Amino acid sequence: MEVDSSAPTAKTLKTNKEQNTADTGQTLTNLPDSILQLILSFLPTKQAVRTSILSKRWRYLWMSVHNLVFDEYEPPVHSEGDESDEYDPPAHSEADESDEYEPPDHSEGDGKRLLFMNFVQRVLLLRDSSDMKKFTLSCDVLSDASRVSTWVSAAVRHNVEDLILHFDNIEVEHSFVLPHGLFSCQTLRKLELHMIYDLKLPSVISLSKLTVLYLKDVIFPDDHLTQKLFSCCPLLENLTLENCDWQNVTAVSISGPKLERVMIVDRTDPIVEAESDDDESNDQDGEVVDPHGGDMTGCQVVIFGTNLHNYNYVGNLRTDFRLYNSSPLVYASLYMRSTRIEASFRAHKLLGELSGVKHIIMQPATFKVLKCAEELLPHLPTFYNLNTLLIMDGQIDFACKGLLSMLQNSPQLNHLDIRSVISLSTHDEEQDDWKLEPVPPCLISHLKTIDMWTFLGSEDEMHVVKVLLRTATALEKMCFSFLSLIKNQAELYEQIKKFPRASLNCEISLL
Repeated sequence: MEVDSSAPTAKTLKTNKEQNTADTGQTLTNLPDSILQLILSFLPTKQAVRTSILSKRWRYLWMSVHNLVFDEYEPPVHSEGDESDEYDPPAHSEADESDEYEPPDHSEGDGKRLLFMNFVQRVLLLRDSSDMKKFTLSCDVLSDASRVSTWVSAAVRHNVEDLILHFDNIEVEHSFVLPHGLFSCQTLRKLELHMIYDLKLPSVISLSKLTVLYLKDVIFPDDHLTQKLFSCCPLLENLTLENCDWQNVTAVSISGPKLERVMIVDRTDPIVEAESDDDESNDQDGEVVDPHGGDMTGCQVVIFGTNLHNYNYVGNLRTDFRLYNSSPLVYASLYMRSTRIEASFRAHKLLGELSGVKHIIMQPATFKVLKCAEELLPHLPTFYNLNTLLIMDGQIDFACKGLLSMLQNSPQLNHLDIRSVISLSTHDEEQDDWKLEPVPPCLISHLKTIDMWTFLGSEDEMHVVKVLLRTATALEKMCFSFLSLIKNQAELYEQIKKFPRASLNCEISLL
């Protein structure tokens, strides 16, 4: 048997691999410091610091990385065969040992926290004076409030642009105050702050370059300082307020000539609603129990945005969020849930201020909220610009008066996208009696496509499909996506294709 002398041997392969590795290392070594520092900025901070042991060239490179991420809650990650501690500080440290952080006594088992605190302290102490792009700090505050505040100050001194702060376990007896310099940082472009604690604001606030503001769980102090915070961000484009506490505030306005996107999550604590066999007959006498003391707040938050094009709301309508003098929106989404009559009033007012929207996402529960103030349904605004209505999640009752009113008042609706399970609370299967009366104008003149996702093929769903097909005279396409658990998909699909259609051009297809 002849042996091919040109075939690589194991020794040759090993030599080639070692040569490739050496070439790669040589290539990295030839890169300028600025490129290497950029590469280090994409590594976790712990790993970036540990590159200091590679060679003399790498010894100080990490001290100029633009992005620092410190996360006390992040699980440790060790490379294979690496037994060293994840928070080992640089062995070459020239800092005096007296600078080592000595935290107050914590219970046994807080060793990991001690290592984390020492690591953050040493990295910030050894870092050079170059600017930071991004600084992320996620940790428990406990009794280390002044230490944590000092770290935030360090980021501000380094002209940070992107600041993400997540603080838990803030002890009441140790007052926690964010450094005042944070609220006058002239380089800050993005601020994310998550802490269940009082937001203590200074009298002087100036965030002249801030474009993104995300506040979660913070407790606003009062009308004056809260108003000052939102008034001192002239370049703000993107605002998110998630589960914030407004009980100390009576009224505040949020405005900005560049404000484009607003996301509100309004204290979405769970509620227990009165049960009824018929959702449409559910009156307001049913008890609503909120385990977190879900009283409606008296605070009104008015949002002005001449450039606003995206508005999203999720919540129980505890706080009265309003839109005023805003440009016609492009996108909006409403995820509301409440059986309170006052919440329904607020929902109707907000929907009236969204009447110029082009595309809207609504959860089925939102239509029930509108129905709670049934006397207001005839006064629902006309959505002249509405092109797409997307119904998302849960189960949508097609007989719900809130939904029917919405369809009636959307004469230009072009696309109906249903991503909820369809039901009919008033459908009598034997009499097959449910129908759209009066027929929404959009079904006659504008509605071109209907998409139905998570389709089960139930009696209720099939009846709704049958009514829509024989009513929508402008319909061009109705598409279906069956749930995978449905066994008779082909049979249902063929049955639907045989339903009478008001539009001769209507095509039935699968998504």
